Amino acid sequence: MDEIKRVLDEVRSDNISGSGTLLQELTTGLLTLCTEEQDTPEISSQELLYLFASFRDEMNDFAVVSHFCNYIIENIEKENAELPNLISVISKYIEKWRDINDRVTEAFLNSVDIRSKTVLLHSQSSTIISLFKKFKEISHETVIIQTESRPVLEGRKQAEELAQMGFHVNIVTDTGFTPLLDKIDMAILGADRIYKDHFINKTGSYAIALLCREKNIPVYVLADSRKYLKSVYTDTKPEKLRTAGEVWNDPPESISPVNYYFETVPIKLVSEFFSEKDQ
Repeated sequence: MDEIKRVLDEVRSDNISGSGTLLQELTTGLLTLCTEEQDTPEISSQELLYLFASFRDEMNDFAVVSHFCNYIIENIEKENAELPNLISVISKYIEKWRDINDRVTEAFLNSVDIRSKTVLLHSQSSTIISLFKKFKEISHETVIIQTESRPVLEGRKQAEELAQMGFHVNIVTDTGFTPLLDKIDMAILGADRIYKDHFINKTGSYAIALLCREKNIPVYVLADSRKYLKSVYTDTKPEKLRTAGEVWNDPPESISPVNYYFETVPIKLVSEFFSEKDQ
């Protein structure tokens, strides 16, 4: 049980990666653990149910992580309290969703031409990385404007990955793209959860969407079907306040840093959403 907690804690402590990468860290860590423990760690099914239900509720900002946890919980419950073979269960999930980012990006590239365009990106997304991995086979002429994404600066990591692919990347502060708006042809965002009237993404996404509407710049959102929660009209759960010290460590008296990672963005500000179902 302690080893599974360690894997969950490592994923929980990653405050830089997007949901797709967090899921990969989770499945890889669990598979490695199960292999070392000869298929199934020594833990009761009730203990496992509690661990994954608690982790799902804590990580519910990330729909794909919640989706995976629900899948594990359903498989444990099917076994009537007999612990399933976790290697088999996890491997089936990985296989089903293996090429999901490629399928989302293919749907997008079949509809939107980004050759020789200037594209605004925000924060970090494994789907966006997959998009440009696929696109580099066609052209490197696209110019990228990437926000650094305060407060943990995960946009810089994405900028490095894109630059290594051969793209020219202009890194800017979260609102530092505004002097470049007249040069931007489109903004491409990821999403962590999508509801009927809004979606959830990294703070700064709302400002990008508003300014792009003001300048008639299309905003596209790429996200696989696990992130679509449109049976729910809106998410009434308040966003979590994060560590204040990430914004300003040890500020002067009477200054209180406010640190939210995520925010809601109205659906009406998005030109089009793309998932693997749009292929």
